[in-house]
Amino acid sequence: MKNFHFLLFVFLFAFVACQGDPATQEREVADSPTPKVATAVAENPKSTATAEASATMADKASDKPEIIEFYVEEDKKKSSATSAKSSSSTKSADKKTTAKKKRSASKKTAKMKFENDTYAFGIIKPGDVIEHKFEFTNTGNTDLVITNAEATCGCTQPSFPFIPIPPGEKGYIGVKYDSTGKLGSQKPTVTLTTNAYPKTQKVYLEGVVISKMSN
Repeated sequence: MKNFHFLLFVFLFAFVACQGDPATQEREVADSPTPKVATAVAENPKSTATAEASATMADKASDKPEIIEFYVEEDKKKSSATSAKSSSSTKSADKKTTAKKKRSASKKTAKMKFENDTYAFGIIKPGDVIEHKFEFTNTGNTDLVITNAEATCGCTQPSFPFIPIPPGEKGYIGVKYDSTGKLGSQKPTVTLTTNAYPKTQKVYLEGVVISKMSN
């Protein structure tokens, strides 16, 4: 009986000691949820979701200016590159144009300009001989050289200066036409070959040869 009382006393002492242990109370408090927090969550469960959504939107909003700034910088870079290319192309075109003008200015060319490249001799009779001089001017910037003069038929004989004609100077192309054996409308032609531009030019005689019996 005494043993039983002793064991009961030990058990009660141990139980009381456990109830008064502060470490055990702290563990229980730590393990249990805070009443106020639990109550707030239980009363308004949507508030937590709203706070989380607001935090997410704030994070996205804070990231947005960086994205916009990135695109703006990219656009500035592209615009600068395009402007540089355009400026380079313009400078290159200007250089080419200037070089072309210099080459054109430095190129020497003779030009043969006639006062009138056609002579109308009117109505003549067979056997009549027509002579005419075609006057021309060298309007180029170098000497004009005539290398050949060729008529369309043996009835026409051309002549030309064999010496160079300086720029601004005048010259003559002589043409002699013999109408022997000819009747009707006539247009003998002389083709000139030169160092001018164009390289060939033509002069013409025009008229009508009628019979001696015609009045």
